Amino acid sequence: MSLMTTPCHNNSKSNNSDKSDYGRFYPHDVEYFWITGHDEQCYEHSQNEKLVVYVHGGGYSLGGPSHIGYVARLSRFLKMRALFVHYAKPPQADIPYQVDQILTVYLYLVVHCKRNPKNIIFMGDSAGGGLCTLVIQKLSLLRLHQLHPLGLVLYSPFVDLAMDTESWIECQWHDLIVHKGYVSRSGLIAAGNNEQNLRSPFFSAIYASQYKVDCHVAIFVSKHECLLDDAQTLMQKLQTNNAFEVKECRCQSHNYHMIGPEHNTNTKKTLNEARVELETSRHGKELVYHLASWMPHAYPIFASAFPEADGVMVEVLETVQRWSNSSQHMRKLNVVSSEFEH
Repeated sequence: MSLMTTPCHNNSKSNNSDKSDYGRFYPHDVEYFWITGHDEQCYEHSQNEKLVVYVHGGGYSLGGPSHIGYVARLSRFLKMRALFVHYAKPPQADIPYQVDQILTVYLYLVVHCKRNPKNIIFMGDSAGGGLCTLVIQKLSLLRLHQLHPLGLVLYSPFVDLAMDTESWIECQWHDLIVHKGYVSRSGLIAAGNNEQNLRSPFFSAIYASQYKVDCHVAIFVSKHECLLDDAQTLMQKLQTNNAFEVKECRCQSHNYHMIGPEHNTNTKKTLNEARVELETSRHGKELVYHLASWMPHAYPIFASAFPEADGVMVEVLETVQRWSNSSQHMRKLNVVSSEFEH
C-alpha cells in the first residue's frame, strides 16, 4: 500500500451558530491521505484519472485510521486511487464544519486540479455516508449541480440524528456494531449539543425539503441493522424529490435484473442473502438498493471477514464500471450532438 498525506493546521473551530450561515461555504484546513492498493506507477495521474473520495464513519465523532486498511483493499480491487478525508471531530468541529472540510478537498480536486467530477466516486460508511449526502446537498444549495460526482456509494448511511425510527428498536438485538445509547450521544456532540439541530437539514440530510441529486446512487444496508430505516427513508426521499424517475424495477430474492440503457432485461446476477432494487431514470441515472440479511451495520467494510462483504466489493466494482461506461457514452453523444449542431 502506498500512502501520501497532506497535513492540516488542526486549528478548527465550530461553525458560526447562526443557522443562516449553514447554507454558505467556508473553506477549512483538512487532513487527507492519498491511498493506493498498488504502486503509484499503476495509476494514471492525469485529469482523466478515475478517483474515489472516501469519507469514513464513526458516529461523526470517531474513526479515521481504522478505515485505511479497507480503503487500501478497495483501491486495489477497483484499480483506482482513493482520497481519504480525515475530517475534524467534535468538540473542535460540528457536522457543518466537517461538510465544508470535505467540500474544500473536493473543490480543490475539480477546480484547482481540474479533475472531471464525472470521474469521481464518493463513498462513505455510516456517518461517512451521511456526510456524503450532506456534501451533495450543499453543492445543490450552492447551485453547483454540474459539480455533482459520477456517483455515491453509501454503506448504511447515518442520515437521521433524531434516531426515533422503528428499526432502532426492532433491530437492537440483532445489530452487533451500533448501540443506540452511544450513537445518540455521539450524534448529539457532533450537533453542538443542541437537540434542535438533530432535525436540521444541515445536520441530518433526511430533513432536507428539496434533495436533488445529479448522479448515480448505490445504497448497501442490512435489514437486521438499526440504521435500516435511515437507508429506506433516504431512498424514498430521492424518489419523492424527482431526483430519479423510475423506469422499471425488479426485486427478487437472491437475484436481480439489470435494467438500463446498456443492459438487457434478461441479464441476471446473483447476490447471496440479499434483495436488490435497481431503478434507472430516462436520463440513465441509477438508484441501486442492496438489502442484505443478518448482516451487521456497515457490513461491506468487513471485506475478507464476511463472504457477503467480499461480494459487495465485486458489486461495487461492477457498479462503478457500469457508471463509468455510461458516463463515457453520454460524453460521446454530447460530442456528436455538438458537431451535428455546427
